[in-house]
Amino acid sequence: MSGKIYRQTVPIDFGDADIAGILYFPRLFHLCHVSMEGFVKEALGLHYAELLRDRNLGFPTVHTEADWRQPLPYGHDLDVVMTLRKLGRKSIDFRWQFRVAGEDVLRSEARSTTVCVRMDHFKSVSIPDDIREAFQPYLEEGAEE
Repeated sequence: MSGKIYRQTVPIDFGDADIAGILYFPRLFHLCHVSMEGFVKEALGLHYAELLRDRNLGFPTVHTEADWRQPLPYGHDLDVVMTLRKLGRKSIDFRWQFRVAGEDVLRSEARSTTVCVRMDHFKSVSIPDDIREAFQPYLEEGAEE
C-alpha cells in the first residue's frame, strides 16, 4: 500500500468477544463499518449520518469477505488500517487490515464493496465529484479508478 491510509485504534471490549476470549467473527464487520464512518469523517469532514440525512447519499455494502490468520484477543486494542482498492463510477472497494496495537503481525483482513445510492429510492448513482476527489488519495498504488 502506498496511497494515503486511514488508521484507527479500537478496543476489543467484552461485548465483542466470544466464549473463547477472542473477537466474535461478525464483530469484525461491525469494526469495518465503524472504520468506514471514521474515514468519511476524515475525508469529507462530515459524519456518515450527515451524508445519509443531508446529502441523501449512502454506501450500502453489496459484498464482503474476511480472512482470519490469528485470533484477535479480548482486552487488546486493534490497529485498523483502511485503504481503497478501487474507486469505480458507482462503487468503492475497501480493504481493512487488523493488527493488535503495537504488533506487526497481520491478524485479519477484510474487503467490502459498497455502492453509492440515493437514500430516498435506494437506486445506484454516480459517486459525486467532491466525494470522489476526497477519496482518491486513499487509493492503493495501482488501484483501479
